[in-house]
Amino acid sequence: MTHAPTCRRFLGIALLCAFPRFAGAVDLVVTTNTSLPAGSYSYGSVLVKTGVTLTLAADTALGTGTTIDATTVTIEAGGAISADGQGYTAGLGTGAGSAGTYRIGGGGGGHAGRGGSGTGINGSAASGGFYGAPEAPTTLGSGGGSNSGYLGGKGGGAITLRVTGALTVDGALSANGTAGVGVANDYAAGGGSGGSIAIEAGSVLGSGTIRANGGAGASFPYAQGGAGGGGRITVVGTIGAGIKLQAFGATGDSPGGAGTIVTRVVAADPGAWRVDNNGTVGPTPSLPGAVAASTFRVAGGASLLLSAAITADDLEVSSATAQFDGAVDVGEFRALSGTVVTHGAGLAGLLLTTTGSAFIDASSRLDVDAKGPTTSGGAGAAGAYRIGSGGGSNGGRAGRGTGINGNTSNAATQETPESMLAGGPSGANGSIAASRGGGVVMLTIAGTLTLDGVIESNGASGSSIPNDYATGGGAGGAIFIEAGSVVGTGFIRANGGAGGEAPYAQGGGGAGGRVLVDVGGTVGVTLAAQGGSATAQHGGAGTVLIRRPGYADGILLVRNGNLAGAETDLPASASVFDSVSIQAAGKLRMPPATPLTIRDELLVDTAAQLVANGAVSAGWIALRSSALVSHEAGIAALQMTSATFFEVGPTARLDVTGRGATTGSGVGPAGGYRVGAGGGGYGGTGGGGAGLNGASAGGVSHDALAAPLAAGAAGGSASSGAVGLGGGRLDLVAGTVFTLNGDLIADG
Repeated sequence: MTHAPTCRRFLGIALLCAFPRFAGAVDLVVTTNTSLPAGSYSYGSVLVKTGVTLTLAADTALGTGTTIDATTVTIEAGGAISADGQGYTAGLGTGAGSAGTYRIGGGGGGHAGRGGSGTGINGSAASGGFYGAPEAPTTLGSGGGSNSGYLGGKGGGAITLRVTGALTVDGALSANGTAGVGVANDYAAGGGSGGSIAIEAGSVLGSGTIRANGGAGASFPYAQGGAGGGGRITVVGTIGAGIKLQAFGATGDSPGGAGTIVTRVVAADPGAWRVDNNGTVGPTPSLPGAVAASTFRVAGGASLLLSAAITADDLEVSSATAQFDGAVDVGEFRALSGTVVTHGAGLAGLLLTTTGSAFIDASSRLDVDAKGPTTSGGAGAAGAYRIGSGGGSNGGRAGRGTGINGNTSNAATQETPESMLAGGPSGANGSIAASRGGGVVMLTIAGTLTLDGVIESNGASGSSIPNDYATGGGAGGAIFIEAGSVVGTGFIRANGGAGGEAPYAQGGGGAGGRVLVDVGGTVGVTLAAQGGSATAQHGGAGTVLIRRPGYADGILLVRNGNLAGAETDLPASASVFDSVSIQAAGKLRMPPATPLTIRDELLVDTAAQLVANGAVSAGWIALRSSALVSHEAGIAALQMTSATFFEVGPTARLDVTGRGATTGSGVGPAGGYRVGAGGGGYGGTGGGGAGLNGASAGGVSHDALAAPLAAGAAGGSASSGAVGLGGGRLDLVAGTVFTLNGDLIADG
């Protein structure tokens, strides 16, 4: 109903008719505390005097509040237009908090922000959820949960002001929820949630406050009511610098979540969005639909879940937590002051694109640890009674699980260094669920990424049940960064989780993940993708691939944090890189007959290994600090070619012991009953076998002295027992200088 007041005084309201602004509309001067019933009203100017409150009621049966149309509205200092507590009463409304019981507080009411849970020494009560429209708020706040006759707080009402001129607020424009009540020490009700305020004005001026805050929950030693969540505010019009906008969840033992504030100069603007909880960490509100904003701010301890896409000219998260489950497409991005940005578990990833730059300060992080799916490729082998489960795999193989009853297998490396997959989960074991792998981060930054904090996608560590069950660690996930340059003092990590430990069962370490950085300039941060530690077996290293100008095929880093664990497999097709560094106990394995071409340097260093099952060619080769290069049985030769220098440093070695031929020339003759088999022959004839029943000849000498091209032959077989294998073949070429200070070993 639209009310057109006549020129008379009622309920303490002075109506002045001398200067009507339009036909049927009169000025309204409020000089005494009073209320207007729910409905719609049209005035010329509205003035609320100092020390006076004009209460705007709501109709909870219809779920509607009060609307005022006017040419100007002025609230003097100390005055207020209020819909505090005019929303749904205790336990009612879409976001009503659940009732409490003896020594369990009632839940807080929710609206834009979720209410806080009721708590107490006997358990907890559920809070109210979120609802309403951030850009057109008209919904009433919900009541908090009551507790054994002690009433929950009421929700805030709904205020709509449509002002053709100036809205001047030097006092308060308010739609707060009210506090819950209780009694010491055992009963406490939850607070009501903030309501809605929608403003359209030519300008919003003054030094006052516009607020839709949640109400506090009652709090006693044995029962604590949940606080009410924040409400919703929208403003269309020019806002003066002195105006304060608040949609906070209430503080307390179980705080409420932040509400939403959207401001626009004109209705067609995308709007400046703000989710701010005034420094209090509360539950996570959700924005279920896509968001288009000019600026978007999450701040003050707020937690936000955005399930759909967001586009904005500027996105800043400061002292807050944000979960983006849809694509994020913005101009500039900043994570500041202890911020955490993530994505939901098992979802596609944190997908962030900027047309400008991105900045993550030293106290903030993009964190998708343990956000991989519970079932996927790379899942570790399940454990059993007194056998730990295997870790998950991704960039490397998983560590196997062990125990006094046996071992599990290793989950294989997933795909290629360019594959951006979530980390595989560990195997489950008994009643222990699998450990999740890391999630996925995909950053496309047109300008500079300044990283002083952390971007991480680590796998979860395994767990155990004494004394017989343990799970492996989840694998590291995937981090892709395309940027003009990456600078700063921060870290990028996609490490595997540690294996769980029990006295009779040990889980395997999760494998390292994948990191791919493609930049137009420099990379100045620390990069890691190592396997997780485990008593059973450490996870294999993941891969870090860096592309920058002049290195289009990439710089491949395989480093395992000095954990000698499982292998890291290259794909089963020819691989080409600009540079390859295998360090810190990393173990890179080439599939059989699959060549590896390196345009620049191959470095194997610090107890690292290269299993060269195919031909290796590089610009130059350096093996240092306990490096080992070998190949698996059944491979014809270890073939390595350097276009220039080939260096084998002290304590480094190329070792093909026992990798020789099992058939062909030189294999020792078989033995028999009480007749020993002959030894294998190559450069010389093998020794003959002997025994009580006779003798056998040794394998024959073969191949050419000047051009040895064969491997050492195996000894002869006997009725049982393995044969002694011959030494393998080293085929090494240096284009300029071969420097040998380590060892070349081809023993049988």
